[in-house]
Amino acid sequence: MMRLISMIWRRIIKQFRFLLKKIDRDFGYGWLKIWERCSIEARQAFYSAEREAEELGHNFITPEHLLLGLIVSDNLGADILRLMGINLEVIYQKIKEAILQNKIIVKQKQQMYLTPQGKRVIELACIEADELNDDYIGTEHLLLAILQEKGIITQIFNEWGVELEDIRRIIRELRKGDWNND
Repeated sequence: MMRLISMIWRRIIKQFRFLLKKIDRDFGYGWLKIWERCSIEARQAFYSAEREAEELGHNFITPEHLLLGLIVSDNLGADILRLMGINLEVIYQKIKEAILQNKIIVKQKQQMYLTPQGKRVIELACIEADELNDDYIGTEHLLLAILQEKGIITQIFNEWGVELEDIRRIIRELRKGDWNND
């Protein structure tokens, strides 16, 4: 069983690296260097986002898929949302319903790719990591970046009263060790 899981993970990693190399070649953003900066949890969120996209019949990854991947993984980004009193199951369902309402038709057997908005989230996550003086890109940086993309995610989080600055404050407090849920 462990061997099967290991084989699956290797296939996913190989596929994602192929995707990053293609983006590097096509756009020259230095995605492989970005990937190397990603924490294990951030990489897991990317893999989960890819699985969420596949389950929805998509061959592309959007900020919404990235958020779904972040929510289903055990990581700091999801923990921050929980600390804010966000019900992750409800958010997950709302995001998924909103994606399904778009009814995007996808040609089968095409290679998975990041949409321009998905690429922007990754670039913003790099910027967030740099602003927090972090050498790595973690799920907290991804969360901050995802919430900067306008659209479905912003609307849903606005309903819950989630503000970008509140998340930044929580990250700072967690790092100091003096989290206060006021």
